[in-house]
Amino acid sequence: MNRILVVHGERQARRRLERLFLDNGDFKVTLVDSYDRALDELSQAVPSLMLLCLPLGEIPGRDAVAALHSVAPTMPVVVLSSQGGTAETIEG
Repeated sequence: MNRILVVHGERQARRRLERLFLDNGDFKVTLVDSYDRALDELSQAVPSLMLLCLPLGEIPGRDAVAALHSVAPTMPVVVLSSQGGTAETIEG
């Protein structure tokens, strides 16, 4: 079973993403609301995929992705954002 870690600051958005994966496949979905909780989850088990919504607190996007990859270097990360363009999201 594929495990997906959803990291999003908004509860309703986390639930919508969870429902999307549960309704359309055989996925185990873990929901967290912060960068620190994402790191906690990664220390327990590396998911098949992470959906990361930026911005997430005060941590710049590039730093957040780099830190998460330092714990799980082969984990794919899909970055979601509703603010600005790609450069603004990652440079954040």
